[in-house]
Amino acid sequence: MKKIFAFIFMSLIFVQCNKPDEKVEPKAREDIYIRFVNVAQSLPVFDIYQYYYNVVSKIADSVYFSMSIPEYQYLKSQMPDSPDENGNPVFRYYLVPNPSQDTINYIMKIETPKYSPGKYHSLFIYDKDKTLLVEDDVSFSADSVIKVRLINFDPNATQTVTITNSSVSQNLSAGYLQTSNSVEIPAGQYTVTVGNTALTLNSKANKFIQVVVTPAKSFIIY
Repeated sequence: MKKIFAFIFMSLIFVQCNKPDEKVEPKAREDIYIRFVNVAQSLPVFDIYQYYYNVVSKIADSVYFSMSIPEYQYLKSQMPDSPDENGNPVFRYYLVPNPSQDTINYIMKIETPKYSPGKYHSLFIYDKDKTLLVEDDVSFSADSVIKVRLINFDPNATQTVTITNSSVSQNLSAGYLQTSNSVEIPAGQYTVTVGNTALTLNSKANKFIQVVVTPAKSFIIY
C-alpha cells in the first residue's frame, strides 16, 4: 500500500512540473543606442556590417575619417538573445572596405558585450583593431541648453579647448583616450578653439555635442 501511495504522489509531482499549457515568458530585451565615429585617418573608407541572428547586414555606407554614423542621431537595436559565456549581450560589427562588400576579408571585427541597456553610446574607431566605447549622457536640465564634451585622441598631449561667445566662456580638458566632463551651455553659436584652430559650433537646444581632437584634425560631432 505504501508503494502505491508513493507512486501516486510522485506521479502528481511529475504532472505538476510538466503542465503542457504552461509557457515560460522570454526575458524583456531593452533597446541600445549607438553611433560610430571614425577617428582613424590610417583606415580606408569602409562600410559597417552588423552580425545579428546569423545574418550579416549593412548598416552604414562609405564611412570616412571624421565621419559620424549616423549623423545627428543614434542607431537603435534590441539587445540580442545570444549572450556570451558570461551572460553578457554580444554585438558584432565588421568594417569592410568600400565598395568591395567582401565580409570575409574585412578590415576589422568589433565585438563587445559592454553596452548598457537603455543607454546611448559612441563607439570611436581610432586605429586598426582599436576602439573606444563611451556612454553619452543625453539628459538635459532645461529645454534651452546643449551639452558639450571633449574627447582626445591625440597621444602627444593633454588637450584643452575653449568654448566662447559674447556671454559664455568654458574650458574643457582631457588626456589621451579620455573624455572631459560634459557641460551645459545655452543653445546657440560658439567659437571652439583648439590650439591654433577655431571651429564654429552652432546648435539647437537639447543636443549632445562632442569636440573630437586627433593629431590630424579637430572636429565637432552633433
